Order: sequence, then C-alpha cells, then structure tokens
Amino acid sequence: MKKTSKTVLIIVAVVVILVLLYFSYNHFTLSSVSLDEMKYCESRENCVPVDCGCSCSGCGGFSYEEVVNKKFAYAWYDQKGCSPSQVCPEVCCSQRTIECENNLCVVKELQ
Repeated sequence: MKKTSKTVLIIVAVVVILVLLYFSYNHFTLSSVSLDEMKYCESRENCVPVDCGCSCSGCGGFSYEEVVNKKFAYAWYDQKGCSPSQVCPEVCCSQRTIECENNLCVVKELQ
C-alpha cells in the first residue's frame, strides 16, 4: 500500500473513533442529567416544551406541562422513554407561555 493510502486510512479511523467517542460521551452524560439541570436557562429563548403525549394546541396556547432547556430536549425524551408527538388534534388549551424564572424554565398561565 502506498504511504498516502495508509495515511488516509489512519485519518479516517481516527475520525470515526472520535465521532463514536463524542456520541457515547453525550449519550451517557445527557442520560444522567437531572430535571433541574435540564430546566436551567439564562433566557426564555433557551426553553422548549416537552411532552410524551399528544398535547398540541390549535388556538394559540399549548398544554405542555414540562419545559426544559432546548439543549436537553432529546435527553428528556430519552429519560422518559418516549418521543415527541408527530401529529396532534387541534385542541384548544388555556393560554400559556414559557418563561425563564430564577434561571429555570417554567410554564406560566396567561391571565
């Protein structure tokens, strides 16, 4: 084998190993994150609603009870053993908003 072919194979092997390590580290690290850690936020834009059931809204609100930092949404679903609903009926929910209060993502009822 030519020296350049060996070098390319070594580089590809190293990249594959690094990618596997990255995903393994993230999987095991994120799956052990507590709910309080998942809810940490610095602004409202950090927060997203999560729910295992079909809890969509067709009237402007949302019926999700749980909100987490968007970087932990997949970890939340992984810990709950479910996935986001893909299709939901048009239901009318109480008007709610997502806020970041005391560095925690929370759901607030609108008056």
